[in-house]
Amino acid sequence: MEYLNEKLKDKRMKGFPTLIASGFTPSGHEFIAMESLGINLKMMQKQISKFSLRTVIQIGIQLTQRLQTLHEIGYLHLDLKPDNICLGSTNLGAEESSILCLIDFGISKPYLNEYNLHIEPGTNIIFQGNILYASENAFRQKVLSRRDDFISLTYILSSFLNGKLEWMQDLRRNDPDFFRKVGKIKKNLTIKQICCDRA
Repeated sequence: MEYLNEKLKDKRMKGFPTLIASGFTPSGHEFIAMESLGINLKMMQKQISKFSLRTVIQIGIQLTQRLQTLHEIGYLHLDLKPDNICLGSTNLGAEESSILCLIDFGISKPYLNEYNLHIEPGTNIIFQGNILYASENAFRQKVLSRRDDFISLTYILSSFLNGKLEWMQDLRRNDPDFFRKVGKIKKNLTIKQICCDRA
């Protein structure tokens, strides 16, 4: 994470909040201070429900660019969700407000080893991330890679286009078996189900 934090101090990293300071409080709690950004896309989705196809495409292009930037410096995000995507400014009239920024790198990990080679595949990895947007590989406790960030992005874009994740409409979060049921759905999920607009 130290290397990623150093990169986030670079104001030229478009679409990432500039890191102002990081360290530990006197009581031993770790902290990160970043520049102030606009509202996140979860808040926007609550206000307007569904985004237009044009808007979803524009969001997809920007977030693909953000993931490419993050992956090029050797890191996976691993917690992509609408809550972690913010407008670049609180002023909606400012040009920066049209720039989407990725935030929350608390569980981000490098996917390259000390020899700059891709980490070996494996299993028995503790699940991390968001149940709704994590890839099937996360549920199967596999070592995650760049593709898993993009699978999460696909789920996010589907929810923006349809107003929700249609293929999860009958599930309830308070179901004690929720985690297993979501994993089972994702195991059998088809491209048609992900992209289908039923409105």
